[in-house]
Amino acid sequence: MLTNSGAVGSLTWGNAAVMAGVDVRDGSNQPVAGSIAESNDTFTFTPALAPDSLPSGTYTVSFTAADAAGNTKAYSFAFTVDSQPPVKPAITGGTVTSGTIQGNHFDNRSNSAAVTLSGTREDHTSVWINGTQQVTAGTGDWSVELSLNQADNALEIHIRDLAGNVSPSEFVDIFVDSVAPAITSVTPPDGSFLTIAPAEVLIEFAEATSGLDFDNTARSIKNSADVEITGTWTLEGDSQVKFVPAAAFADSSYTISIQLTDNLGNQGPAANYQFTVDTQAPPKPAITGGTVMSGVIQAAPVVNESNTTAVTLSGTREDNAGVWINGSQQVAAGSGDWSTDLTLNEGDNSLIVNLKDRAGNESDPQTVRIRLDSVAPAISGITPV
Repeated sequence: MLTNSGAVGSLTWGNAAVMAGVDVRDGSNQPVAGSIAESNDTFTFTPALAPDSLPSGTYTVSFTAADAAGNTKAYSFAFTVDSQPPVKPAITGGTVTSGTIQGNHFDNRSNSAAVTLSGTREDHTSVWINGTQQVTAGTGDWSVELSLNQADNALEIHIRDLAGNVSPSEFVDIFVDSVAPAITSVTPPDGSFLTIAPAEVLIEFAEATSGLDFDNTARSIKNSADVEITGTWTLEGDSQVKFVPAAAFADSSYTISIQLTDNLGNQGPAANYQFTVDTQAPPKPAITGGTVMSGVIQAAPVVNESNTTAVTLSGTREDNAGVWINGSQQVAAGSGDWSTDLTLNEGDNSLIVNLKDRAGNESDPQTVRIRLDSVAPAISGITPV
């Protein structure tokens, strides 16, 4: 379609000259048959073939514009007909955990959500992924950075030429797991003291995507002598690791060491958890100190005599044991000799002393008897004889 926009006065003669001079040729410089019509200084060339039947290629239009005064000017321009869609893009690059990314619904697997995808394309085409242009029109290999979701990602990739023709689609599937498994709980709890040996050790974890790689998950349980405990490790369902010892846990402190790894190689932090099995009650406490009127305080059956209300009582204990007197804790759990200040009542005082370890085992009681007389005798009267 041509428009004469510079004419003055009658253009009848000029229009006829333009119409007579329009020449349309294909890429082989062969004339294209057709007809030309004019309306309001707009010239329309209609090829003999239907326009949508023109073969793909570059066409040149030449004509000479002329006005009624005989002035002329030659014009020429070209246009391209492209009715052929580009070929399907080829996926050639991008490396993920499973290797080079492949198309055709291959099971690509990545432990990173950031993925580089690359491929080839027909000249002068743009690259579209899931309906969005990712690479502008150009020539040569293409590459694009993608941020994918966890789990399944389905990518439909096509290219589009400058005429708007769309290629067949290539399909790329990428499964992503970039989150390491995480421990959520341990049984027995970390730092616990047990009077009964546990029958099993349970480690709960969260791994929502690729699943736990049990064979490559490092784990061990060692006692206080750094000897590894033999037993059976199993994966229970998709969220629990279990250990059953070959023999019952003996009295000792134990360290659970574990580092979870999922099926795409993501590793959680190396973690250690401790628990102690203590089934033995502490020995009865020994009373070793505290001085009253009658001397160094001794355990029953001795009855100690005091003339002061404030008394200091001391003794020995098993490591990591607290001291309880008459049902109340007087000394916090610890190691080494202990000492506590007491306030006595007038008359006989019976002190029941026992030890309690961190597992809750309680020793046999030690009894201390102290008779208090802190009131001086008073003269109630004098009678002459």
